Amino acid sequence: MTNWNLTETYTFEDRYLKFGVKGHGPPVIVVHGTPWGSPFFRHVQTHEAAFAGAPDYIHEAIVCAYIKTAAVMQIPDETMDNTVQPWTGMDGKASFYRQIAQAKVKYTDEVQSVYSQISKPLMILWGTDDSWIPIQRGRLLHELIPGSLFF
Repeated sequence: MTNWNLTETYTFEDRYLKFGVKGHGPPVIVVHGTPWGSPFFRHVQTHEAAFAGAPDYIHEAIVCAYIKTAAVMQIPDETMDNTVQPWTGMDGKASFYRQIAQAKVKYTDEVQSVYSQISKPLMILWGTDDSWIPIQRGRLLHELIPGSLFF
């Protein structure tokens, strides 16, 4: 696996999303929401500063454990290293806990009403065993976006 260099930024109400274009063929958009209602998210939201101040080796163990909850199968070491790397160092650690602390279902609820206006071809790929966000949410997203494909 190679590192993704996402060179573009979309900013909306003081939040941003990094994106980029890779390869050839029809567009594929990969977005994964966050499990804002999980006990871990609620705990970080309450104690963000304590988590952000954790020693690096503890922080890295937390990130690894958290990422493993997203996978049904064991994640290869190289993939895990590349996934954890952006969340390390001063900026990465702060960003990891900040994005969890700021995650609120209200932000997705605010834009849900305009999903019906999406006019570009869209394929939604959803893991049947997604432990963070159940497949029913993916099916609902598919129903809200006319002409979308769901796999």
